[in-house]
Amino acid sequence: MPTNKRRSARKRSKSGEDLVDANEDHAQHHRKGKTSIQKQKEDHNREIGKLRRRKGTTTVYTPSQLLRYQELLEELKSHTLEELKEMLRKNDQRIVGHKDELIARIADCKVLGRIQHCPRCKEGKLTFDHHTGVYRCPGYRDNEEEEFEFCNKKYAFDEIKREPWID
Repeated sequence: MPTNKRRSARKRSKSGEDLVDANEDHAQHHRKGKTSIQKQKEDHNREIGKLRRRKGTTTVYTPSQLLRYQELLEELKSHTLEELKEMLRKNDQRIVGHKDELIARIADCKVLGRIQHCPRCKEGKLTFDHHTGVYRCPGYRDNEEEEFEFCNKKYAFDEIKREPWID
């Protein structure tokens, strides 16, 4: 009669004594077989989870800030892509992305202040997720060596001090 219970398979020596639980052996082999990229992803996910729990909210805006943010989203739609990029350049912010992304970035910076460079690598421009309140540094391009230097440092909302937006 078949059972639904999972049975642990054991390896046995010729004399019949148990050597190693096969499931435990498989689990140890699996842990050893993880690549450094898999380990980095697990560490990344664990760190993001800690940062989210630390903030404990889905948005970083107060009700009045959220209202101002939404107003700015509408106001900035009338600007051209070049005008938006110039505003971001003037405030030393990232200028990559679609028009909607640039508008959201400018509105966010006008409400909360402009985002500083990464405190760890000193060169990377932080990205900010306003739903989780997490900043992340992707890294930067080293001009001397022409190579991209990865940073991937993450910061909670209250770890980064913002400066006033320059109009």
